Amino acid sequence: MVAKRVVLRRCPVCEAEWAARKPEPPVKCPRCQAPYREPEQDAAHEGDAAILAGLRKRFAHIPSDVNLADELIAERRAEAAREASQ
Repeated sequence: MVAKRVVLRRCPVCEAEWAARKPEPPVKCPRCQAPYREPEQDAAHEGDAAILAGLRKRFAHIPSDVNLADELIAERRAEAAREASQ
């Protein structure tokens, strides 16, 4: 008789632990229904969070009521108008 290897999973949101009955992870935590991610995915997510924090720090001097897309469009239109008048 071969013993099954029990894999404990931990939810990153509610910290619930459960034994996985299947080798693949569940889609959601059985307790809080948060999407389940493997630890490697959490590490990648933390890297994404660090990048996002860096971007927020870089653009912190821009007021929140300014829309950068609108600013860029206005700049491009002004540039096109200058080129058209030449």
